[in-house]
Amino acid sequence: MKFSRILLTTGVVLACAAIYAATKPDATKPSTPPSKGSTDTTKVAVNKQVNWMAYDEGVALAKSSNKHMFVDFTASWCGWCKKMEKETFNQPEVIAMLNDNFIPIKVWGDSESQLDIDGYKISEKDFANSRGVQGYPTFVFESPARQPLTGFSGYRDAATLMNYLSQVKTYIDTSGTGKAKAATGK
Repeated sequence: MKFSRILLTTGVVLACAAIYAATKPDATKPSTPPSKGSTDTTKVAVNKQVNWMAYDEGVALAKSSNKHMFVDFTASWCGWCKKMEKETFNQPEVIAMLNDNFIPIKVWGDSESQLDIDGYKISEKDFANSRGVQGYPTFVFESPARQPLTGFSGYRDAATLMNYLSQVKTYIDTSGTGKAKAATGK
């Protein structure tokens, strides 16, 4: 009888451990865009994740597609950025809104990786500093011509972020001026 209990308890513990291991996200993989020119074979099906790009690649696509950019200034050490990745940027409505209506861009404010913006080379860290980013996460909407329109800083849950994204999209769609007045984040 005692042996049966031990065996049953061990089986339950092993089953729980297997379920936990199968559902636990891989914390060792940073949420960074694939490097330039790489073929990312790990990409999930369309609209299963935000299609983040590096700033210089995103600018080129924004110009050619005439779409506005949503720039996420982030850092690898930023706890609130990680929380947004885990709780906000994985929501289907956020993924669809960003992928369908904006060019989603990540700039790593703690990275020395070089961007080539119209022939000008600058590290992601220096670029974030040049844009006045003082905290992470910081989000900026930019026109296809790289003009900052509006932005906000700090963690946002999916519903709040969707509200901002919808306001900016509506303003851009109706004004056509590229001067967004909504979604100041306050």
